[in-house]
Amino acid sequence: MRKFFGTQPPEFDVQLLGLGVEGHTASLFPNSPALDEKKKWVMAVHAPVVPPKRLTFTPVVLNRGRNTYFLAVGQDKQEILRKIENEPDTRPSEYPAALLRPSGKELWFLDQAAAG
Repeated sequence: MRKFFGTQPPEFDVQLLGLGVEGHTASLFPNSPALDEKKKWVMAVHAPVVPPKRLTFTPVVLNRGRNTYFLAVGQDKQEILRKIENEPDTRPSEYPAALLRPSGKELWFLDQAAAG
């Protein structure tokens, strides 16, 4: 990737991310060491679901997105969406999807089941 993008992390024009029932996104699960990464663009991670061995972009890249879209579908997403929405601003989120802070536009798409 560095051969293509150079020394600075890429700024993707569009990023489409999902939301897991425990708040994960982009294979960034709660308590993943990748959430605290400050230099690496991509990391191998171990997910608590199948398949467990994955590669993911780190927040170093994901936070530079120009247009980041989250998609949450299904009734099983209602609870995590409410938890994220009701978290206090006084501490960092425990949910990876809420920890990301893309520098560009961020937009969430929810179906009726997820929205409640």
